[in-house]
Amino acid sequence: MRHSSRVFELFAWIVLLFAPADQPCLILDALDQSRDHAYARNDADALVGLYASSAVAQPDVDVLETYRKRGVRVASLKVERDSCTPRDGGLVRVVERLASAEVELSDGTRRALPSGEWKKREVRLVFDGHWRIASTKEVRHG
Repeated sequence: MRHSSRVFELFAWIVLLFAPADQPCLILDALDQSRDHAYARNDADALVGLYASSAVAQPDVDVLETYRKRGVRVASLKVERDSCTPRDGGLVRVVERLASAEVELSDGTRRALPSGEWKKREVRLVFDGHWRIASTKEVRHG
């Protein structure tokens, strides 16, 4: 891992430990940064640690495992957020997409993945020693 990457990872963990509850969009940015690092390290335990339960983490863990079985590593994963609106009770409504991702194949070559579609989600954050994602739900309307 490059030096600048370690600095960003350290910054993300500082945010997850100390960010106040009135900064949920900053917290989500830090969670996204930590998620990117967990994918790049093929670290399912680190992914699970970003969520309040293993059940909520399972979709991310399944994606990581699918890539691992194919001999592919996610080298980078960047989320783009069009909007982030705090609501009551640790809930945040976001419009976001996978902006870019790059995978490394078993032969060492890298390939860019296509950007994802914009999705509206509600994300619930909880603090239990550090900020975690308690739930995510895609919002169809409103």
